[in-house]
Amino acid sequence: MSSLGLDDGVLSQVQGDISADNFSVQAGTAVVGTSSSEVLDLSSVIAEAVRQQVKPLRDDIKSLRDDIKRESKKTNDRISLLLSQLTATQVIVKELLSNQSKEKATLKTLLKSEGAQIVRRIVLHSLHLKSGDAEEAKMIDELMRTLREKELIIQDSQKDVQDLVICFHQERNVLKQQVTKRIKIDLCNKSPETGAELTSTVTYLTSHGLGTLKSPDMILLYHLAYIHSMYMNAKQNLDSKQKEYRSRAEREFWQFLKLRVEKSASNDEEMKMKLKESLKNGFKPV
Repeated sequence: MSSLGLDDGVLSQVQGDISADNFSVQAGTAVVGTSSSEVLDLSSVIAEAVRQQVKPLRDDIKSLRDDIKRESKKTNDRISLLLSQLTATQVIVKELLSNQSKEKATLKTLLKSEGAQIVRRIVLHSLHLKSGDAEEAKMIDELMRTLREKELIIQDSQKDVQDLVICFHQERNVLKQQVTKRIKIDLCNKSPETGAELTSTVTYLTSHGLGTLKSPDMILLYHLAYIHSMYMNAKQNLDSKQKEYRSRAEREFWQFLKLRVEKSASNDEEMKMKLKESLKNGFKPV
């Protein structure tokens, strides 16, 4: 390496070029021989040699900078993509949590299976009640006491109690609709013997969560079916008293049902026979 910091090979090349063109150096100046009178500055020759030596390095540096820029852009793009995916994931998680918090509580989520069955059976026997009635409030208080004594409430928080009351009302609405619908299915286009079995109604209630129906359950169902077959049946020829019962059933069906069940002394088999007798002319809803 020369004192100028040039590579020895480069300096040799410069010196060789100078010698070949008959240069002679005097006081830092190269004077051309007899072939030319032009004066060349040795510093220009050296500078050009340095530029030639440095140029590849400068090109490498430029290429490296370009690579860094490209990689930086790719990295930024990947980061942007990840941030977008993270944002989308956060939105999804937020929606899932929101939907979960908005999901309606059910008897299955609030109570153990035995508790849900108790509630459904009580609802079946209180279809005449209305929301906010003093009788309903008393019944719900007694129901809650029973559920707590038997430890059938999964989480006994204030919200759970409120949700349970809502479920009580919803269950009542469901049973009113579904039991009435299936009673009519049982009575229509059936023989008296077949209709009186109330197969569709019993099957629905059993699968709905009441389990095996008990004698009080069947008495209620037979009375309900009898009101339809006797008083709400277009094929019946009613006397004045029976027409009055029809009017009452049309005005306040569930209250009328409750009163008949309370006043009746008939057991389930006797009510089944009365239902069968009322179907001897067939059934057609009024």
